[in-house]
Amino acid sequence: MSEHEYKKMLGKKSSQNQSNVVELDAEATPKSVDWRTKGAVNAVQDQGQCGSCWAFSSTAAMEGAHFLKTGKLLKLSEQQFVDCDPKSDGCDGGLEVYAFKYAEKNAQELEKSYPYTGKTGRKCKAEKSEEIVKATTFAEVPKKKSAQLKAAIVEQPTCVSVDASDKSW
Repeated sequence: MSEHEYKKMLGKKSSQNQSNVVELDAEATPKSVDWRTKGAVNAVQDQGQCGSCWAFSSTAAMEGAHFLKTGKLLKLSEQQFVDCDPKSDGCDGGLEVYAFKYAEKNAQELEKSYPYTGKTGRKCKAEKSEEIVKATTFAEVPKKKSAQLKAAIVEQPTCVSVDASDKSW
């Protein structure tokens, strides 16, 4: 890949200041938790040549939270975030926090109603369908504190951003 193609595939916008930080009780976290065995996450997907990792991560966290609240695992639309989140840049990157802020005001549709194309449409096609999910709240754990991340993962499926821009690793 060229340098431009590589950066486009990263899909994450540069970090912002954390605004919704919570400190979790990290004392009694179990050594492992597998949300797949609990039925709280969908199968792994392929974002294709679109830098939409942020939309997939956000969607998976929303699906997991909805499952924990209702017992029903839905398949929500990543493409809706790609096309409709005004603070992110579609296939050229975004932030999970921006997606959650969008989802607080705009319910996320089902994948079958708003299927993934892997392209930035930039024309939001969201409609009010029967089964939609809205974020009621979200929180961030402090950056670079693995114990806090572990505590968050124990509570529910979460999203994690990794800076993969340094090709030296």
